Amino acid sequence: MAIAENGPVNYWCNEEDLFASCSYKIFNKVKPYLKTINEGKHYGTQYGVAYKYSNRFNDVVIHLSANGPNLTLSDGISVIIEAAAGEQDKSRWCLANTNSVSGSYVEGSGYRQTGYCAFVYVDINSAAGPNVYDKDLFRFKLYRNGVAPGGLPVDKIWTETFENQCLGKNYNQGGFCSGWVVINGNMDYLHCDDLSWDGKKTCK
Repeated sequence: MAIAENGPVNYWCNEEDLFASCSYKIFNKVKPYLKTINEGKHYGTQYGVAYKYSNRFNDVVIHLSANGPNLTLSDGISVIIEAAAGEQDKSRWCLANTNSVSGSYVEGSGYRQTGYCAFVYVDINSAAGPNVYDKDLFRFKLYRNGVAPGGLPVDKIWTETFENQCLGKNYNQGGFCSGWVVINGNMDYLHCDDLSWDGKKTCK
């Protein structure tokens, strides 16, 4: 609805905007369409969003941006929006489209690591524990024409693949199990590490 009203997301920020400014511009375009009970200008439990999160292997602590916009919805879910790092390189920022093709959310040659516009973090129980990526905090990507969960089969960049970022095969900061949950309807990656998009879909 925000895109229908305001046009594609790549027009919501200016080339001169820095990270925080762009984050707030995106946030303010989306906010009117959400039923909110609380809005925070800084992360921290007093605003319904935890100050820090760990990955599910407990070896990395992630501090989200200290000045990022966030809000708590009427159902107790918190939403955090952070502009993607490409805002200082307009030629590579916010280029890709979100399309629903063959059960996948993102397709097309325009897809690239810096093609999205922002990250949308969703904490399903706000500041309550465990505050762990891919347990109660999930990451989505905002594209110029829609939103998609992270860690889809088309996420081929090594820092964003399901195998590395969700299963922790070679790298794990967290946040790229969202696509698995949305498409396969389970969180079995918490219980076995031999799942794959083209193979085993459940531990059972």
